[in-house]
Amino acid sequence: MSLWGREERLRIDREKTEKLLNKRALMMEMKAKEFDQRVEIQNALQREADLTFRFRSLCNRIRPLRDEEQQKKKKSHILQAIGSSLLRLISG
Repeated sequence: MSLWGREERLRIDREKTEKLLNKRALMMEMKAKEFDQRVEIQNALQREADLTFRFRSLCNRIRPLRDEEQQKKKKSHILQAIGSSLLRLISG
């Protein structure tokens, strides 16, 4: 085997290895971008979940206040109706 043949084979092997490494580097770069996108999506979903939780918590605090306000209005209407009825009886 000649020295030239060996050098040529080594050169060809080196080129093949470089091509393979370049392919792998590109694939790893693509995977890294996909991973970054997944992280961004996960963070967005986490923020949305946090906002949903806060919204529900706020609604749970507001609901009793709303119910209380409605009860006050009902009592006020009842008292007005009773007052009107008493006025009619007294006036009548």
